[in-house]
Amino acid sequence: MLDCVIIGGGPAGLNAALVMGRAGRKTILFDEDKPRNRVTQESHGFITQDGVKPSEFKKRARTDVQKYRSVSIKEERVEIIEKASGVFRIQTKGGTDYMAKKVLLATGLRDVLPEIPGIQNVYGTSVFSCPFCDGWEMQADIDPAAKRTGNQKGGRYCGDRLGAIRFFCGTARLRNHSERRD
Repeated sequence: MLDCVIIGGGPAGLNAALVMGRAGRKTILFDEDKPRNRVTQESHGFITQDGVKPSEFKKRARTDVQKYRSVSIKEERVEIIEKASGVFRIQTKGGTDYMAKKVLLATGLRDVLPEIPGIQNVYGTSVFSCPFCDGWEMQADIDPAAKRTGNQKGGRYCGDRLGAIRFFCGTARLRNHSERRD
């Protein structure tokens, strides 16, 4: 019987696994290895790790977690979670069952991109979903006259708080990132 199963191998899941390891709790962290930040060149907002490549951040975090023998990491997808008589049954895509006292979901977020032709080609290089993650580095490339928020709450919210960062809400046709206008 496991003390805890953690589903999600990003920063939250890895940090939870670290804490469980330090507490000596028998834990498995399941990581499907499909991170939200897979197109990101640098990760920001983590003390001592600001500007680190996400893959390097994950490698360092895993090294820290693997110091604790009570924690193991499995690169597998969890398909089923059921609870009966106070115990969780976790089944992986491969059909393996695990029993645990607790389950911690640390699956993060998934970005849903608008249906704009070409957005996949520029997402993570010049189109971003998180102004706090990427806005600081992009502010020199932004035209101050480019703000158009309309009635979009997100645009107003971010525009009010980030000053120089501009948002386009609605639909647009995107140029390939390598095509730049002077």
